[in-house]
Amino acid sequence: MIARLKKLSSTSFENLTYDTLTQYGLENAVWRTPGRDGGRDIEGTFFAADLSGYKQAQKWYVECKKYKAAVDWPTVREKLSYAESHAADFLLFVITSAVSPQAVDEINRWNELHHRPRVRVWNGHQLVQILERLPAIQIKYGLSQDPVANAAVSLLPLATMMLKYTQAAYSEEVFRNTETRALEAAASLADLSTRRFEQIEHSESWAADLTREPDLFSWVNVADPSKVESFDRYFLRAFLAAYKSMVGAERVALTVGPDDAVAVTADGKRDLTTGQRDDLLVIAYWGDCEISFQPSGLQIRARKTHAT
Repeated sequence: MIARLKKLSSTSFENLTYDTLTQYGLENAVWRTPGRDGGRDIEGTFFAADLSGYKQAQKWYVECKKYKAAVDWPTVREKLSYAESHAADFLLFVITSAVSPQAVDEINRWNELHHRPRVRVWNGHQLVQILERLPAIQIKYGLSQDPVANAAVSLLPLATMMLKYTQAAYSEEVFRNTETRALEAAASLADLSTRRFEQIEHSESWAADLTREPDLFSWVNVADPSKVESFDRYFLRAFLAAYKSMVGAERVALTVGPDDAVAVTADGKRDLTTGQRDDLLVIAYWGDCEISFQPSGLQIRARKTHAT
């Protein structure tokens, strides 16, 4: 990642520093007027809490540069004088290189003898360690070695927001009695995703929220609703609503067999495409269920779990 950082333009590196600082809690972050070296630096406020919970505002000045050589003490002292004259509490250097041994000694001496501003440093290796905990920034600036996995993690907040708006849109349409198959399916999928995200966030297992008769849509026909109680209700609603939308049906029927497998049939006029089958397999995975496709419809089965 060090090599990728060094390939960034100066402006990109400055923007990366800004994003990293705000992710770490720097508030009211603003750019300062470019200095004599042409670079933009950052100032902001960080609220540090003590053991009593009291938060004290700290004024931070940040010098962010792609230095090729080690940063020497005269460079540090010049920046320190500016931060000192503006009553900063801390001066942070965010650099791709390192600080020279002499500068390290002088920084330590400064911090021991002066109350403010205290000097802090994020050198190249420290910055890498920080960025390893921030996959969204890695993706944004092309630093990730595993962009697919990091993108999934990074997009989670945006996906959660999308789910909330989908649920709200469906509620509005239900109130107006104008909901559509696609919106019904989207809202049900949002419910399933939200529930799984909640469980992941709280380190819970994917224990099923058992289906009850009120959970079933009015367009679902099942002779004995108690026979489908073993299914997770968020999964079953999402699965049936998506299937109904895919085949263009008005009603869906569930027939429970002697082996607890449930046959799903619909009055739709369209056959499932390969892509739609793949989508149903994804929903089944997130519902901890098994699915098989039949000429007349499909069959689902809730997995049995055993407490340990």
